[in-house]
Amino acid sequence: MAPSVSKETIKRLKTVSCATAWAMLGDDRDDFLMRDIYPLDPSYKCVGPALTIEYRVFSLEALEEQRRRPVQPSRNVIGEAWEKLQSGQVVVGGGGRGHADIGIWGDCISTGFKARGAAGLVTDGAVRDTPMIRSLGLPVFTIHGLGTPRAIGATLSREYALLPADLNVTVACGSVDVKPGDIILGDADGVVAIPPDRVDEVAEGGYAEEQLETLTRKLLLEGKPLADSYPAKKEYVDKAGLTEHWETVNTIRARHEKR
Repeated sequence: MAPSVSKETIKRLKTVSCATAWAMLGDDRDDFLMRDIYPLDPSYKCVGPALTIEYRVFSLEALEEQRRRPVQPSRNVIGEAWEKLQSGQVVVGGGGRGHADIGIWGDCISTGFKARGAAGLVTDGAVRDTPMIRSLGLPVFTIHGLGTPRAIGATLSREYALLPADLNVTVACGSVDVKPGDIILGDADGVVAIPPDRVDEVAEGGYAEEQLETLTRKLLLEGKPLADSYPAKKEYVDKAGLTEHWETVNTIRARHEKR
């Protein structure tokens, strides 16, 4: 079971951009950045622990055989996900393998997850009914930020289909192995999956870095030279009362160099 992450840490992480969180993850940061996953709308941002759904490719012949001679009732993985979803979680549908021509879910399932309290939906496939999904105000992230008219269960070819198969297991999403309980942070730049044992450092360091970059922008708009402002010289940092944040960021960077 993933270690719990405090509400205060989640709250602080909501002030941190995906770019800053990525930087705070250190040298192995690219291991946690989902490839080619972007929001349907650039204004979207989501932060929360992952509830994972694994999608798999099934042979249509095998599915038809199961329908003809069912051994047990078909499993409703999406229904199970809805029942298990806790408010503030981010639903991660992995296994789409970049299939931008099939909707992993549409507006009705998205509405159900929103009503249940989901903080966002992330998939390495596409979704359908994007105009209606956008009207929900629920942050949704897909392969290349794309939608499609084709429904889940539509065939990948004449022989295979992509379907939900399992719940709360490690899933591959955008080339990242996402575990249940990983903290998902997504915005217009993309999506990172932060391991729970590293999220406190990312939240603390990310928050401090955001304060320092706010100072940098202020100095630049005041006409200070770029070389003095980015990063801000220590004298400016001290004058702005941000010495503690400066020390936090530099401590984390030094820690990364020792790893």
